[in-house]
Amino acid sequence: MPSSARAAAPSAARSAPSTPSPAAPPRTTPGPDLLLAADRRPDRARRDLTHYLTLGGPAGRAGLPTTDELPTPDSVGRFNHFTGSGGASIYWTPTSGAQEIQGAIRSLWATTGWERGPLGYPTTGETTTPDQLGRYNHFTGSVGSIYWPPGTGAHEVHGAIAAR
Repeated sequence: MPSSARAAAPSAARSAPSTPSPAAPPRTTPGPDLLLAADRRPDRARRDLTHYLTLGGPAGRAGLPTTDELPTPDSVGRFNHFTGSGGASIYWTPTSGAQEIQGAIRSLWATTGWERGPLGYPTTGETTTPDQLGRYNHFTGSVGSIYWPPGTGAHEVHGAIAAR
């Protein structure tokens, strides 16, 4: 699916492999996949639920799930979308674990092609900058990050500048 379609409807569910589906109403409780419906992988389900709860669960930054856990189009990872302010998601891969991404950073990442774009998967959760004014996520691809400082909005940083 074109990244523009996902960016236009950030809370819309992605279906395997990448066909859009109508936005689902927010759940009133975490979805079955997020809780422990993964009988085949209860170890991963517990880790993902633990990560969601560290973000505050339904009352936290991520908000309520709008999708069950779904495979990513490249079949490397898994994700859930949430109602958090400006949109929120948790992406999981075997190498980087569960990482949250939200708001303007998530919106910019979506315009680059999500995990199939040049940035790849998030390797950090959304983190506060050292000056306590902005936020950022680091990513697997092209030594890249997205930073969001107040006043200038989210922007990508790549290559030698990102490596500093």
